[in-house]
Amino acid sequence: MRNLMILLAGLWLLPAPAFAADGPVMAIGIGGMVCRFCSAKVARELKALPGVKDVTVSLKNGRAEIIMDDGERLEAAAVRKVIKDAGFTSGKIETPGEAPQ
Repeated sequence: MRNLMILLAGLWLLPAPAFAADGPVMAIGIGGMVCRFCSAKVARELKALPGVKDVTVSLKNGRAEIIMDDGERLEAAAVRKVIKDAGFTSGKIETPGEAPQ
C-alpha cells in the first residue's frame, strides 16, 4: 500500500505534457527570469497578443507554452519581440508538426 501511495504521489508531481491543449500551441524557451514576478510579467505580455487563448510560463523550466484560439497563428518574430520588450531573452520555439526555430 505504501508503494502505491508513493507511486501515485510521484505521478501527481509530473509536469503536464507539452502540447496538451484544445487549440494550436507554441512553446518557447525564455532566459533571464529569476522570480515569479518575471514569469507573471511574461505571461501577461504574451496573453495580450491577438489570438492568444492562454499562456503558461514555467519559471523552473524557463519556458512558456502559448495556446492559440482555433484558426489563429502567431509569428515567431512577434513572440520574440514581446519577450525582448519585457526584458528577457527568447530561446528555441517549438510548434507541433514543425521543426524547432
